Amino acid sequence: AQNSGYPSATGNEWQFPNGVLQDYVMDFDSTSPGDYISTPMTMLNSATQCTISFWGKKDASNKKLSVGGTINNSEGIWILWYNDGNIYFSPRGASTGSFSLIYAQPYDNNWHHYLGVYDGSSATNCKLYLDGNLVATGSGTPPSSLPATTGDNFQIGALTATNHYSDGQISNVAVWNTAITDANQIADIYNNGSPQTSYTVSPQNWWKL
Repeated sequence: AQNSGYPSATGNEWQFPNGVLQDYVMDFDSTSPGDYISTPMTMLNSATQCTISFWGKKDASNKKLSVGGTINNSEGIWILWYNDGNIYFSPRGASTGSFSLIYAQPYDNNWHHYLGVYDGSSATNCKLYLDGNLVATGSGTPPSSLPATTGDNFQIGALTATNHYSDGQISNVAVWNTAITDANQIADIYNNGSPQTSYTVSPQNWWKL
């Protein structure tokens, strides 16, 4: 991952503490062994609610862009713009391994804002937003809580447990410990298409990048 003016990475993994970082964009490359930032956060371990937000720009239509915590294909939580053209917001537990919200996004080489809302009490409370607009609502059965090590595996730019590495740029990753449902708060996070310098509802973890 490239970030001019910031401390160099150890190998292919950037280690940052939780909190607000410099106003940079990180450029990720999937060339083996692949770039990513490891950002463990215990608040996602066994969480029953959360909201994940980030800005991203993919290098090409056949590439990937990802943020989240994976244990395996059936456990964790992630937002992945996959190389099949679909965005997958996937809060998953061992008993609900196929639960995902899916939206087909045409590739356009532009920056976009991604926001996923997880609420284990109801599938319809799970939401996926693209550029401030609701594009998918959950159906079926979500996990009542996330797996106990979800946050320990949280990464920006990769889902190493499932071999997904990003090619593109990621900025302003934010995570809340609640399911944000208020339309004004969603609009505040999107901020008319401009990455925020502050939020009405402060995230528990925020990496400006």
